[in-house]
Amino acid sequence: MKKTKNKLLMTVLALAFTVLGCGALMGNASGTTAFAAEADNVCAHEYETFEYAPTCTNNGFTEYTCSVCGDVYRDNYVQATGHSYTDVVIEPTCTHKGFTTHFCNVCGYEYADNYVEATGHTYDDVIVDPTCTEQGYTTHTCLVCEYFYVDSVVPENGHDYELEIKEVSCTEGGYTTYTCLVCEYSYQDNIVEATGHSHQESKVEPTCVSYGFTVHLCSDCGDRYVSDYVKPVGHTFEHTVYEATADSIGYTKHQCSVCDYSYLSDYVTSGDNGYTQLPDEPEVPVEPEQPTEPIEPIEPIEPVEPEEPIEPSEPTEPENPDVGDGKEENPDNEGGETETHEYVFGYQYDNESKLLTITYDCECGETYNGAIQFFITDSAENTTVEVLNGNGSIDFTDKQDDYTVIVIEESGNVIGVLDVKNKVDEPNVPVEPDVPSEPIEPNEPSDTTEPENPVEPNEPTEPETPNEDKEEKGNSSLLPVLLVIFAVLGIGGAVTYILIKKNKNKNKNKKEKGDK
Repeated sequence: MKKTKNKLLMTVLALAFTVLGCGALMGNASGTTAFAAEADNVCAHEYETFEYAPTCTNNGFTEYTCSVCGDVYRDNYVQATGHSYTDVVIEPTCTHKGFTTHFCNVCGYEYADNYVEATGHTYDDVIVDPTCTEQGYTTHTCLVCEYFYVDSVVPENGHDYELEIKEVSCTEGGYTTYTCLVCEYSYQDNIVEATGHSHQESKVEPTCVSYGFTVHLCSDCGDRYVSDYVKPVGHTFEHTVYEATADSIGYTKHQCSVCDYSYLSDYVTSGDNGYTQLPDEPEVPVEPEQPTEPIEPIEPIEPVEPEEPIEPSEPTEPENPDVGDGKEENPDNEGGETETHEYVFGYQYDNESKLLTITYDCECGETYNGAIQFFITDSAENTTVEVLNGNGSIDFTDKQDDYTVIVIEESGNVIGVLDVKNKVDEPNVPVEPDVPSEPIEPNEPSDTTEPENPVEPNEPTEPETPNEDKEEKGNSSLLPVLLVIFAVLGIGGAVTYILIKKNKNKNKNKKEKGDK
């Protein structure tokens, strides 16, 4: 059986070789025919050479291309160089993965690997509370990359108002103020204009020495001002002459029929067979023990009214514009009680600096803050006006005369009348006596000066009768005159002291009555 199979296999192989041999014979026959046909068209190649350098991924080689028939072939192959990588490691962030980038420095090819997961955010939470006008919320902020987002929003609270009502007044409008108790925001509403003053006029008539004026008082708020100043009317004097006697000095009394003010002038002393006029006699008030008005040395002069009267900021009540009362209410006193200032006028004149310094202060220490007018009249009756606000000084350097100064506060009250002696003294010239029928009485000494407030002498010395010769009379008559002079000087000093003491007692009594 085995031998049969081998014979069969050999038979198949023989058939195959036979078929192959027949095909080869046929091919050779046709190829011989084609080769014979192409033998006449063989190309003489003209090759162009191109060299290609190797790259990171491709081999290098030399390529030959026939410019006639396009035949191409290659040789001189060079192995590819491969990539030259630079590695860059990217760290992971809150939102992006980390990885390593491999970048070829030659061709720019790159790829990434070694991926690391993102780290995620690390939040810090801040809660913002709502306010009157802004919402509340929670802010989540990453501590690494500062990314944030907001949630948990709460509506605003709104304002919590407190109301304060400002009432309308004469000078200020009214309104309602709304103030938030939380954030202090405020606004005003219900605004009303000021009503304005309702002034009622009260007229004060002028007196002999005080200005008249009109007081305008608001019935709603008490605001007041003074206008329409009227000059003092001046005194209306009745003149009475008192003759000199052996025991008293003669004089003329000038009595005002309106206000009872009086003063004395024209003093004479008894002499032989007539009266002798005393030189430069001062004017002395009658009855100095009970002075009812401030002493005026001369008849009142018409003061010059200022062009624009100053309105007082705190004038005294017009119902009682007494001379020199010095009272002023203080509306700012706490405790509901009205405090009344009692101002006291004082002055001092410095002969060296020629300054008249005045003070007008209350015992409590308060200084009068209104305008004070000074009517300054010289010996020729020329009047100028100066104004001070409160305490101060007036310079008399350029005023070379004797002056009468009337001091008036802004409410129209006279608070002082004083003399300023600023004239250069001249020697007194004695008055020549009348020529008597009897022997002539010797002239009185030129330096005889009457006291400012003389009192009637109790027992004046009568001049001796000139029964002797002229030489003895000249020596004896001089002694009585000197005695009279010394007596008058002594009595004048005593009277001055009594006047000052009584004036102080009177002021004290007035003050006690005012306190009551």
